[in-house]
Order: sequence, then C-alpha cells, then structure tokens
Amino acid sequence: MPTSPQSLRPERHDRPPTERSTTSRAPVAYGLRAVPRLFEDLQRPDSEQRKRALTSLCDLLHEPERLRALLSSSPPLLLSLILTLFYVHSHALLSSSLLTPLSLLLDDPDSHCRISVHRVLNRLSLLPSGLMGRHLTQFFVSQEEELVLLLSTLARCSHLDALPALASDGVALLRDKLSHGSAHVRREAAAAMLALSIPLEGKRQICALGVLSDLLTLLRDPDTEVRANAAGVCMNTFVITAGTAPSAAVPLTNAPHIQCHCSAPIALVLYCLRALTALSEAPAARCRLMKHRPCLERKRDTDPELRQATETLLRVISWTP
Repeated sequence: MPTSPQSLRPERHDRPPTERSTTSRAPVAYGLRAVPRLFEDLQRPDSEQRKRALTSLCDLLHEPERLRALLSSSPPLLLSLILTLFYVHSHALLSSSLLTPLSLLLDDPDSHCRISVHRVLNRLSLLPSGLMGRHLTQFFVSQEEELVLLLSTLARCSHLDALPALASDGVALLRDKLSHGSAHVRREAAAAMLALSIPLEGKRQICALGVLSDLLTLLRDPDTEVRANAAGVCMNTFVITAGTAPSAAVPLTNAPHIQCHCSAPIALVLYCLRALTALSEAPAARCRLMKHRPCLERKRDTDPELRQATETLLRVISWTP
C-alpha cells in the first residue's frame, strides 16, 4: 500500500497536544527566527495581535523549566551549563533597565498585574533604590496573595539590608500584620520582623514600640513557622535589654515547656533557648527560671547545637554574683 506524504513526517513528542494552539496565541516561527518574530509582533499597533504574541512568548520562556528535571540526573559538565543558564537569566534582568519601569507597575489598578510584579521582585530579592517606602505603604491591600508576596519580598530584601525598611517605619507597619487572621500573612510578617531585628536599630525599634508583647502572643500560635520566627525575634531583641527583664517577657520565663517540648522543631527550640539565655542576664529572670532547672537538666537533646544551647542556659541561670 502506498504511503501518504504526511505519514512520512516524524511525529513530535516534545509537547503534548493541547487546546492552547488556538487564536489566542500567535504562530511561532521555526528555529532562530521564533523569538525575533514575536518581538516584531509586540511592536504592532493591534492590541489583540500584541496580546497573542506575548502569550506565545510566555510559552517559549517557560520551556527552560524543563531543565530542572536534568539537575538530578546530569553529568557534571551538563549540570554546570544548566546552572549557568539560570544565573545568566537572573543576571540579565538585574543588569538591564527593566527594574525601574517594572516598579512603576506596583501601582497598577489590576491586582493580577501587581502580583506578577511582586513575584519577579520576590525571586530577585531586590527592590530598586528608593522603592522600599512605597513598598511598605502597600501593606493595606486586601488581597491575601498580594500581601503575602509583599511581606515575603520585604523579608528577603531585609535579610540583605534592613536599614531601608527600618527608615520607613517598617517595624510599626509590620506590627499590625502579626495579628492577621491568615496564618500565611502572620508567617511572612514574623519572618520579616526577624530580618528587621538583626540590626541594632531594629532591636531598639521593637523595644520602643512594645512589639515584644505581640511576639510573645505569637509563641502560642498554632502555626509552627510563626512560633519559630517570633521566638527568633525575641532571641535577637533580648540581647539589648542590658540585664533588665522586660515586663512583657515575663510570660516566657513562666512557660519553659516551649523549649522542652520534644516534638517542637529544632529552630523553635533553639531560638527559645537562646532567648531565655539572653533574658537570664536579669536577676529576676534567673530567679524565675531556677524552679524550671530540673526540666532543663532532663532536656539532654541528641542534637549537638540544642545540647550546647541548653547547657549554656543552665550555666547562666545558675550563675551568682
């Protein structure tokens, strides 16, 4: 039986057939001409044609996602090339002039557009110079997904440099989000506060604004990450109390079950132990913790870092002038 010419064409298995190849996408040229052709379509006056070209371009840009599967099963040389591709992608955006016009879209009335911008900035862990103040003023958005992205970006950027957020009343603005009804929002707000508590100025603002009472309330939060981040802020802040136990921190000395709980995550236990150690420099705190010494002595954890932190706390609360 003669074979039809179409049956001689090789079948393409690189992409499953979907309904995406409709009029909502522009046709993609073959080979090296594909991307330049789509960029030409983006310059055309017809908005519908620009939209189709942009949709097709997004499809092409998503193709590198398939490289992730190669990270676990590639030889060293190929793995090096894959990682170079990821680095070049981020470096190209950072070295381009796109960040400034991109930041202008943070005020776009369409929430979907703003969320996309937040995702880009979040992955880069970078805000253009002078944008932190405007970033913080957007904390009053009602959409939870956008608020979580805002807080996450603030936490990532503040880990690199917390001073811009501290200069823009970041601690005061974050305090309201610590009691948000969503665990996702509380988690990111506490993580951002943890980043702001690292510099000395952040510690001072947290004490001056009375944020410690809110953080101690979060130690009973049902979400584990919220509790761990709150304990981390307490750990950082108690360092500057200069031997005086803040009145807001008294409940922490009365509730050592937090750091003695066997099922608690390591980060939460470690932060609590170190917070209590800093707090125990005050004589009043040492007196309160002495009655819990048997519980601490029984806590001989197999983790070396936790064991060392427990022994340090025991030495501090046992010290007498």
